Order: sequence, then structure tokens, then C-alpha cells
Amino acid sequence: MSAERKETNDVEDDENNSPHQDELDVEEQDLVQSEEESKFALIDNHICFDLYERLNAFQELAHNSTDPEEVLDARINCLSQSKLLVTIHGKSTFLLVIAHTELGEAYLALKRHQMALEHLCAAIKINGKLFQTMGETRDYHTYILNRLGQCYCDAGKYRDALSLLDKSLQMNEQLKGINDASNCEIY
Repeated sequence: MSAERKETNDVEDDENNSPHQDELDVEEQDLVQSEEESKFALIDNHICFDLYERLNAFQELAHNSTDPEEVLDARINCLSQSKLLVTIHGKSTFLLVIAHTELGEAYLALKRHQMALEHLCAAIKINGKLFQTMGETRDYHTYILNRLGQCYCDAGKYRDALSLLDKSLQMNEQLKGINDASNCEIY
């Protein structure tokens, strides 16, 4: 290789590796990465929208149905959709609280007490973890305690039922006051 050609190649290499070129490469990479993130966010939003539509359809089916088995199937599907939204798409964990509670109620309506207890206990456990971050969870906690009390009562475990209903009443009185009408709904 001639000395002149070697100098030309060295100059081209210096230009390609200049700090200015490195900054452009980083900016281009950031732009490409930002475009990709935008595409993924758009896809994620579309998937979430579809999941929420399915969740709402199953909730409506459960709400409008008079067949307890159909309600149960719809509630199982609601829990499934909620799990996808929460675990994969990072949506509010409160969706799981509601889904477990409603599934527990569906099992309770069919007198399947063990399954009702499993889902109501899952709901109360998850809900308890949300106390510090979400205010609405405290009101809902009394509701879940009420359903648990009802489940124990229906299963003939009256002491356990009374204990849960007392806790529900105490919590409700703390949240809403001793003279609030919602206290009457607990027993």
C-alpha cells in the first residue's frame, strides 16, 4: 500500500472514530431504542385494552346471569384476565382483590365453602398488603371480612363467623364512624 493511500485510510478512520461521530452513534441508538419502546408501549396498550374488554364482558355476564354455574365460569375468567393484567402488564393489584372476592362469592352461592374460603382468604391477604398505598382497600377489607363471616356462618362455624363479623364492624366503625348506616349491613 502506498504512503498516500495509507494516510487517506488513516484520516477516514480518524473521522469515523471521532468523538463527534460517537455522540451521533449514541443519539441514533437512543432514537432507535426510543422508537422501539414506543412500539412496544403501543402494543402493550392494545393488549391491555383487549384484556380489559374481555374482563368487562365477563363481569357483565356474571352480573346479568341467573345461572350460578355460568356466574362461576365468568368469575373464573375474570380472575384469569385480572392475573394477566396485573402480573404481565403491571396494572393495579386491586384487580386481583376484586376478582378473588367475586369468585369467592360465586363459590359461596354454590355452597362450595372450601373454594369460597380459599379465594376470600387470597383476597383479604392481597388487600391487606395494599393498605398503605390505596385508601379504597380499607373499605373493601370490611366487605371481604363480611363475606368470610358469611361463608363460615353458612358452613356452620358460628364462632369463626362472629369473630370475623366483629372485626368487620370494628373496622367499619373506625373508618366511617359509629353511627354510619353501613354498620347495620355487617350483621
